[in-house]
Amino acid sequence: MELDTECQIPHSAERVWALIADFGNLAWISHGLTRVETEGSGVGMLRRLYWDNTDIARVHRLESLDPNAMCLRYSMQNSMLPVSQFEIREWVEALDSQTCMLRRHISFHSTSEVYEHDLATTLTSLMERLSEDLTHYLQQHPATAEPPEG
Repeated sequence: MELDTECQIPHSAERVWALIADFGNLAWISHGLTRVETEGSGVGMLRRLYWDNTDIARVHRLESLDPNAMCLRYSMQNSMLPVSQFEIREWVEALDSQTCMLRRHISFHSTSEVYEHDLATTLTSLMERLSEDLTHYLQQHPATAEPPEG
């Protein structure tokens, strides 16, 4: 199954990409993420996400990172959802100097046809919530002003 989501964000593509590309730093997530642990760096890096004060980690592996295209891809190594071969591709496209589009392509195999529609709804809702968290974080943490030239 495949899903595509997009969210227009009222901040520069470079600023949004800086947060997305920092694979081990998810300080911008405000909905229940209590801890992030990382192992390694660059492609192949693992991040373990702990939600709602549990000791069960969701493990993501960075599969590719292309700063020039402002694109990354990661896989979920384990999941509480009935899915396998779960991957997310995220990329940022500038619309103008102060607005961008965050796009996500999600692919997975459902291990239960009964839940396929529910999974699509759940994942779409989760991506929307993450986009809202990102936008809120950017609004609460304004970019540092550039020093005047000259």
